[in-house]
Amino acid sequence: MKRIFVLTIVVIFVFCIQVSSAFAATNTAAIDDVAVRLVTDPDTSTPPSSSVSGGFGTSEGDGRVWTDKSVSINGTNFDVVLSALAQEYLSTKASGGGTTTAAAADVVFVLDMSSSMTTGTTGRIQKMVDATNKAIDIIMSANPDNRFGVYYFNTLGYVLMSMASYISPNTGEENPSNRYISYGGGTSISVVAGLTKTTINGTVTTTTATSASTNTATDTQHGLYTGITALKNDITPYTTKQYGERLPYVLLFTDGEANWAYTNWYSDLTNASARGAEIKTGTSSGTAQIAGLTILTAAKLKSELTQKYQTYNDDTSIETTWFNVALGVTQGDNLATALLSPQTTKDATTGTGPRALTRAQTVTYTSGTYSAYSNYGPDGTPGIVFADQYIYYASDTDIGPLDQAFVDLGNLVKEATATIISPITTTTGSSSGAATLVFSDVLGEGMQLVGAPKLGGTEGTLSGGVYTWADMDTTAEYTEATRTLVWTIPASELPTVQFTNRTNPVSGSYSNPNEPPIALSYTVGLQSGASLTEPFYSNAYSGSAAQTTASYTPANDNPYFYDIVTDGSGVYVSSTPKVISDSSADPNAMIKTTAKTTNSTSTVSYASENAWDGETFVTSHGNNGELIPVAKIEKASNSANASPGSTVVFTITVTNLTGSALTDVVVTDAVDANFVIGTINDGGVNTGGTISWTIPSIAGNASEDVSFEAAVGASVELGNTISNTAKLTSIDGTTITSAPTTSSVSVLVANSDPTAVDDSVTVAEDSGSTAISV
Repeated sequence: MKRIFVLTIVVIFVFCIQVSSAFAATNTAAIDDVAVRLVTDPDTSTPPSSSVSGGFGTSEGDGRVWTDKSVSINGTNFDVVLSALAQEYLSTKASGGGTTTAAAADVVFVLDMSSSMTTGTTGRIQKMVDATNKAIDIIMSANPDNRFGVYYFNTLGYVLMSMASYISPNTGEENPSNRYISYGGGTSISVVAGLTKTTINGTVTTTTATSASTNTATDTQHGLYTGITALKNDITPYTTKQYGERLPYVLLFTDGEANWAYTNWYSDLTNASARGAEIKTGTSSGTAQIAGLTILTAAKLKSELTQKYQTYNDDTSIETTWFNVALGVTQGDNLATALLSPQTTKDATTGTGPRALTRAQTVTYTSGTYSAYSNYGPDGTPGIVFADQYIYYASDTDIGPLDQAFVDLGNLVKEATATIISPITTTTGSSSGAATLVFSDVLGEGMQLVGAPKLGGTEGTLSGGVYTWADMDTTAEYTEATRTLVWTIPASELPTVQFTNRTNPVSGSYSNPNEPPIALSYTVGLQSGASLTEPFYSNAYSGSAAQTTASYTPANDNPYFYDIVTDGSGVYVSSTPKVISDSSADPNAMIKTTAKTTNSTSTVSYASENAWDGETFVTSHGNNGELIPVAKIEKASNSANASPGSTVVFTITVTNLTGSALTDVVVTDAVDANFVIGTINDGGVNTGGTISWTIPSIAGNASEDVSFEAAVGASVELGNTISNTAKLTSIDGTTITSAPTTSSVSVLVANSDPTAVDDSVTVAEDSGSTAISV
């Protein structure tokens, strides 16, 4: 709050104070001409860990939802932080209790099984199999509804594992090598026997050890057609989201140039009479024609797959995520790169290298006779760029990019599809359609929101009165009239401690026991014009009740909140909300309140208080921040005009704004060199032109004055003004760190009566001030 004062004789000066860390529990600062003390209750924003009973990462914490409000000091403002964290639980409901709705993935792996995978390159098959197993394990651990299919190519495209969910007894455990696909040497890979295979419509079978062998050809085109067409045909019969939202992924792995392809790239490649002539080189090398035909097939297949999933999901924003992965291929101007990095082929408009020749072939096969398919050409839409983001090149000696590609795919799928047994669910009869946790915080009277709320240091974007964040559904809404901030967190965005083995969860075994909470922070400060005559609080409270609440509906088979009744097979029958008690004697009861270790703000006595409101669980949060006006500094001179040689009397008044005595109040005044210091009253001491006073005590709501005399220098020219600065530097032994300011009192040097009053004295605050100055 910047102000300019026009005063008569008594000039009130503004002051500011350098503050200590924003995490301090107490701090003395300054607002305008008043020293204030800021106090906060102890910080409780660290979630209970596994070192305490019922903490996160313990079996007793299964189903727990933890919320918190903590306040810290930020200069002359307060930072309020709301936090929330949850932990999965073993649901006893067939429907999964509070399971959050998540998308599921359909992943097509198209793998190279040409003879070069073994000839002269020992270990390529093993490296491919290891990487594939890693990706599959991440995918199936994230969501048992995820599906994948493994297809391979050499002379044609073939099926190794058709599209389904595959679960191993060890899914989610360490070292997934040979878990889904195995390789024991030689030229063959095999499906691992005994996997549980579940199709999208729920048919369950068990896998047998089906094998696939290498052969002397690289028909990448047919491999892609086989895998992607299988997925297209698989999803086509189903109505919109019949099996929930599903997302398509494709990964192509190869170790060299494609050397077989069909000229009618747009046709049914399984139809010998429709696919046109077969082009093959008879060597391990390809041609620009084969590369171009393969690229066009990939572009068309990706576009058609995307359209199928957009129709199924009733969502035009759905896109196929495509990975291209090479092993033993050097990235450059070669035919393998022309296929794997199609953007470089699109850009190769000149030259005679492989990529330019490949581009020319794609033009040939999308014009003239083939003009009906010109939209897949280099200048069409979607064009030939079927992959442009996830492209990896690994060598036999550096397989890091290979492993990274498959792990990146797995993690993308995990991020998009991971399901949790959320501890919260929707309230019966709710029209919101989504499970949410809602914080409501009322700021204290005279306080206001300062700046946009932040998540992870990122400010929300304000639109229509609501703050939002990119790629998140959480929102924060601040209503100025009621000083109320409401933060809504969907269950899907509530950080949750999850079981290590998602398909066969075991209580007590967690993959992320130290998961950090989601936290919304916002700064609270005084409203403009607030009168600093009484304390202000960061957050409102009424008597013994806090006005900050966190509300949610626990799933009724959540063992942390409910006493559960199950049948003989452990399936949910009924439940009763746990009793909330002031006593910890009942091991089945929930604790009503958690007291503050220190009630520094003298507001409500608890950090949290729990209550049931029907099916809704409500926690009130009492941590607060208090801003206490402590002392006011004013300065007066007996004249605003003075002639050379005349004496001016300066009086500095410090007023105690509290009801208790202030001790050791230190005041300083830096006197301008154009003044000659005369009599110093009240025990002041002059050190190099700066006078300091220590006032031993100022009674509650009383004032004390200090003063000194100074003569205008005899040689000071008329019309000049002379300024000096007074500062309040310490109260109760607490130093107020200060730096020089430009806040000052000015005396006009004039040939006039030194007792005359000038009503035009102006005092301005310097925005860089860091001291209480008068």
